[in-house]
Amino acid sequence: MRAIGALGKGTKVAALADEMHVAFASQLLAAGAGGGGMQGRRGARRGAGDSMVEWAAYVAMHVEDGARRERLVRCTLHGRCADWCDDEGKTSFLRDVLGVPTPWLEEARREWFDYNWWEAD
Repeated sequence: MRAIGALGKGTKVAALADEMHVAFASQLLAAGAGGGGMQGRRGARRGAGDSMVEWAAYVAMHVEDGARRERLVRCTLHGRCADWCDDEGKTSFLRDVLGVPTPWLEEARREWFDYNWWEAD
């Protein structure tokens, strides 16, 4: 909204914009949470391929407050690791296009596999 001049400048506006980013990222995660038996609008089952984790990370990367941005991106990666860790396209998008640091991806992947070791092939 700042890009089109709908919001002014200042710390209060920046905080409001960050809140909007957090809310939108949460909505994307909720909309893409189809792996748990949720159904899409037309009644078709949605799978992990319908996850919007990479787009939630995209939104999170636009949070201005650096510490908050890092927490939000890392929480998104950790919370939805199953949606991206085995998908090279999503992993590549996160790393190469969004610029998510490789150590953040590796940390989330490592934690996921530590807690889900029984699901390994």
